[in-house]
Amino acid sequence: MKRSGGDDADGWIALAASEIGTSHKRKHLPCQDFSRITVARGGLVVGAIADGIGSAEHSDVGSKLAVETASDYLLDRVPELLARRGKSAREHCLQALAKAAEAIKACAARHKRSGDDYGCTLILVLAAPDWLAALSVGDGFVVWRAAKSEAHEVLLPPDKSEFVNYTSSITSSDIQETLRFEFRNEAPAFVLASSDGLLYLVLESETWKPHLPFFNFIESYITRDDMTSDKLRKLLADPQINALTDDDKTLLLACSCEHMPAEPKHKVVAAKSAHDRSADD
Repeated sequence: MKRSGGDDADGWIALAASEIGTSHKRKHLPCQDFSRITVARGGLVVGAIADGIGSAEHSDVGSKLAVETASDYLLDRVPELLARRGKSAREHCLQALAKAAEAIKACAARHKRSGDDYGCTLILVLAAPDWLAALSVGDGFVVWRAAKSEAHEVLLPPDKSEFVNYTSSITSSDIQETLRFEFRNEAPAFVLASSDGLLYLVLESETWKPHLPFFNFIESYITRDDMTSDKLRKLLADPQINALTDDDKTLLLACSCEHMPAEPKHKVVAAKSAHDRSADD
C-alpha cells in the first residue's frame, strides 16, 4: 500500500485484494480473480483487475497474465500520461488491453489451446491528482467520487448480458464493440473498481446506483493507519460478505489523502436488495 509520506507516491492510499469465493472452495477450484495496484512516480495510480470466465478451464492463469501485462504496459507510459494530463489515456488503455489479449493468445498457443480457455474480463484504472480514466471489458464496474462532490457516481456500470452467466472476455472477437472507456477531467477523491462478485453488495440491483452505506463504510475503513491490502483481503473473506455472494471477490481502492473522510464506521452494510448468488464466472 502507498500512503502519503514518500516522494512521488504522496497523496494516495491504494489497495487491491482478491479473495476466493465459497463456491470455488467447495469445488477445489482456484480463485479466478486477480488484481494489482501501484502508485507510480509522479502520483499516478495504475490499477487493474480481471475476473476469469467460469467456463474457461485456465481463466485463473488468464486473469493474472492480463493484469500483469496491462499494468506493466501502462506503468512504462506514466511520464507521457502525466505530461499530457491524461489526453493519451484512452489510446494507452486500448493498447494495454490489446497487449493483454495478445499475451493470453500467445500463452494459449504455447500450450496448444484456444485463447478462450484463458478468457477473462479486465478493468483498467488510471487516477491522477487532477483526472481519472477507466476502461472495462465484461461485467465488472467502477465507482468514483470527485473531490468537489460528496456523492458517489458509477463511472462504468456492469455490462450484464441478457444471457445468464455470460459476459464479454478480452479474448472475444467482438471486444471493440463491448469495451467501455470513460475519462473525467477533474480531481478524483475516491475510486473503487470491483469484479461482479461484489455487485449486489456495492450497487443497488434495480438501478446500479451506489449503495450509500457501503461507500460511507469503505471510504472510512481504508483510511485507518493500519490498513493493508492483506487486511482488505480478510475483509472480503468475512462471513457476512460470503453470506451474500459465493463468487470470487475483488476490490481495488484508491483514496486521495487530500480528501479523506471522517472517522471509520467499522460495520459492513449490504444493500437491501442484495441476495445470494450462485455464479461460477
